[in-house]
Amino acid sequence: MRHVDLTQLPRDKRNYIAWNQAAGFQIPFIYDHLRGEMTILQANKGKHGEAILEIEFENRIIHSVPASSVKNCILGRILQTRSFDFVTAIGQQFQDERRHYQIVGQRRGVLKSNPQATQREVEILCFLCGAKTWMAEERVLPPKNCACRRC
Repeated sequence: MRHVDLTQLPRDKRNYIAWNQAAGFQIPFIYDHLRGEMTILQANKGKHGEAILEIEFENRIIHSVPASSVKNCILGRILQTRSFDFVTAIGQQFQDERRHYQIVGQRRGVLKSNPQATQREVEILCFLCGAKTWMAEERVLPPKNCACRRC
């Protein structure tokens, strides 16, 4: 269950949350198996008029949190429950009846469909055909065919 208690936050005349007056307020939350409180340190206006918050949670300060993320309980980045680290390691080998390759490099690549977004990419060396190529890490993990697409 995910829930954020916003009842204690200051409101304006229209009963909207007055984020610019919310500095110092504690926000209790439930996020899956986690319970806790986060403190609003500061609220500023973003480029498009939305409030951008600075939040403290477990002695960490998280900058540039959209107010809508707090309001809608989208807290994965704040609570560090989402990981953006590489799943594979350099030197790791994948071998079965369809593939045999090793990871020789890692980088963050820009998506062609959205230049503002990035994806984890790995460089593989195929031991079957000798190809060396970059590809999305998610394509390497399932045991389908050889990831080099040449074998």
